[in-house]
Amino acid sequence: MLATFTTSYGATMAEPKPELLQALGVTASEGAYLSALTAAQQDTLISTIEQTSQQHHDEIMQAMENAANNVPRLLRGTFRKLFQ
Repeated sequence: MLATFTTSYGATMAEPKPELLQALGVTASEGAYLSALTAAQQDTLISTIEQTSQQHHDEIMQAMENAANNVPRLLRGTFRKLFQ
């Protein structure tokens, strides 16, 4: 369960979600500054990180496919296996 508290201007803030800490690759103590975000903001950040990560992965895979097209046909299968 997440601990919450209210700021002086009325926004409810929450301790950093474990999913957010994992997505950022930080420990709870390193991510203490994330408690400045509301739960909704944390959810938005998690979603954005996941979408960006997937887009990055897709672009890398496309680049590898483009590189494979420049390798002689006889070696393409081996090339693709190296980078799966």
